Amino acid sequence: YFQQARLHRDLEETDAALRKLTEIEKITPREFGAFARLGREFLALDADRKARYYLNHAHRMRRDNKYVRLLLAYAQNRLSMFEETYRLLEPVTDSSPHAALLRSWAALGIERMEEAKELAEYSWELAEEAEDDRFFTISFYLYQAHIHALAGNRERSLEIAEKAYENNPQAPEVNNFLGYSLADDNQQLDRAYVLIKTAVKAEPRNPLFRDSLAWLYYRQGKISEALREINLTLKLAEKEGDVHPVIFSHAGDIYAAYGYQRLAVLYWRQAVIHQSRERQRLIRKIEEIICETR
Repeated sequence: YFQQARLHRDLEETDAALRKLTEIEKITPREFGAFARLGREFLALDADRKARYYLNHAHRMRRDNKYVRLLLAYAQNRLSMFEETYRLLEPVTDSSPHAALLRSWAALGIERMEEAKELAEYSWELAEEAEDDRFFTISFYLYQAHIHALAGNRERSLEIAEKAYENNPQAPEVNNFLGYSLADDNQQLDRAYVLIKTAVKAEPRNPLFRDSLAWLYYRQGKISEALREINLTLKLAEKEGDVHPVIFSHAGDIYAAYGYQRLAVLYWRQAVIHQSRERQRLIRKIEEIICETR
């Protein structure tokens, strides 16, 4: 049964794979190995809640099993259960770069920024010590770059993003991250345009990539183009049912630049509700607009 489910997954037949796992659920024995394997298979299919259910049961049966603990931590982080993951990994004393990285992600989720950065750096050190190139994936590089950007170390963030691009020049997410970082720093805007357009061409309906293009146009002073792109970004993101807070923030800035002050305030308020890192800056912008329009 598990082999059949994996075959469907390998063929990208996700629904068929999930149906097969559902059949397995009905006959599986209530034991550690079965729960651990079901959790792992559901996790591979992005069925995070199911994965968490079975991995949590497996973890309760064998709390000393570090592999299951790490899988459970990964599932919980994907479900934004950061407090639970932070506590779960606290007893981990092994020198695993995975554990350090997952706890960094959880620390970031509960706004322990300095600890998140320290753990990310520690995971990098451990990965280098292990001399395992498989750990240095696109996701690993981009998370490290993201953490350093949030911590204000823009130079280190760009250095890591450039390394990711050097290793994966065709990857849309790498092109987008590096292009957006350059645009956000208001430097090498022509190169940023090429990078972001590469990402958009690969995934034209990705709202984060479209947002990067809108923000690049804003940085270039092309407000009409920025407005067109941010409108498309909002439509795509709303269709997915998940608008990233930075999209609201960018929409506010672009609408304000175009002269649509009330719409700008509306989107800035949405950004304030959904995020905390730029809350004070956005609140000041809202207050300035309100004072100007009185």
